[in-house]
Amino acid sequence: ADIEKQYIRVQAQYEEQQKRVNQLQTDLSTAQEGMKLRDITIGELNGRIKERTETTNIQLQGDKISLKEKEEEIDLLQHKNQVLKEDMKKKDEKLADYEEMKKDFERISQELQEKTKEIDNHATELVAVKERTERRCKEEYERVIQKLNQ
Repeated sequence: ADIEKQYIRVQAQYEEQQKRVNQLQTDLSTAQEGMKLRDITIGELNGRIKERTETTNIQLQGDKISLKEKEEEIDLLQHKNQVLKEDMKKKDEKLADYEEMKKDFERISQELQEKTKEIDNHATELVAVKERTERRCKEEYERVIQKLNQ
C-alpha cells in the first residue's frame, strides 16, 4: 500500500511535470513565433532605415550642391558689390574734381566780369578822351583858320 501511494504520488508529480513541460513547450513555440515576427519587423525596420538613409543622403547631396551654388552666387555678388564700391569711389572722386572745376570756373567768370568792367570803364574813358581831343583839335583848327583869314 505504501508503494502504491508513492506510485500514485510520483504518477501525479509526473503528470504535473508533463503539464509544465507541455506549457513550457507552448511558451517556447509562442516565443519562437514572436522572435520570428520580431526578426521580420526588425528586418522591415532596417529596410526602412536603409531606404530613408539613402533618401536623406540623396537629399543631402542635393543640398550640398545647392549650398555650393548659393556660396558661388554669394561670392559673385560680393565681387560685383566690390566693383560697384570701387566705381562709386571713382565717381565720387570725379564729382569732387567736377565741383573743384566748377568753383574754378565761377572764380574765373567773376574775374572775367571784373576785367570786362575795367575794360568797359577804360574804353569809356578813352572815348571821352577822344571826344575831348577831337573837340580841342577842332577848336584849334578853327582858331588857326580864323587867324589865317585875318
